[in-house]
Amino acid sequence: MMNDFAEQKKKWVFDRRRQLLKTFIPGQNKFKKLLDQANILYVREQPSFKLYTSDVYFMDFYVPYYQLDVEIDGRQHRYKDRFNKDLSKAEFLWNDRIATLHLTNVEVDAIDKIDGESLWEKVPENQRCKIERIKEEQMEGWKLFFSHRNIDLDSPIWLYFNENRKTYRFDNILELQRSVHYPTEKVLGVLKEEIKSNFFVSFDEEEMKMMVRRREIKKEL
Repeated sequence: MMNDFAEQKKKWVFDRRRQLLKTFIPGQNKFKKLLDQANILYVREQPSFKLYTSDVYFMDFYVPYYQLDVEIDGRQHRYKDRFNKDLSKAEFLWNDRIATLHLTNVEVDAIDKIDGESLWEKVPENQRCKIERIKEEQMEGWKLFFSHRNIDLDSPIWLYFNENRKTYRFDNILELQRSVHYPTEKVLGVLKEEIKSNFFVSFDEEEMKMMVRRREIKKEL
């Protein structure tokens, strides 16, 4: 019975996410373009929820590299009830050590160019420090995980993210791992087996271009 509830909840969450992905407010559309121009990997409407509670939140733009949720606020966020909901959402996310940054449509409209560090510096220092400590510990674990499997830790690597239809370049697989929200086993599986997924990776740029072309051709058929 509990498993049925969990499956129904997950279905509702991802059905709702698909609905949200079809809509953009003006500020979100501009911010998406800024992230794309800066080559920052992000996930739109990333869900955060607990299976056996009523809490479900969707992040406007989740940037895994910083464990950062960027919310683009329209006028409705000025009202007290929405403001309280925003506080509850930020607290819920922070329990998983995800920081929240709010930008208004007006603020986004005034931005011509962004980079990850400039966004990160807007986050309170105490949150930045805690997240960086977590990332440092994770980095050591990832280093052991990949080195024990004879995966090159020094070469650049490319990732194609199907959701954004973009290719991202990283200095090494550790930087890639930090920049995605997938378990190391899944990244390793895609790297080793080239399984069909919502992303794929390669240490060879030309191979990556060929993989992307094959993916695009299949979509057209």
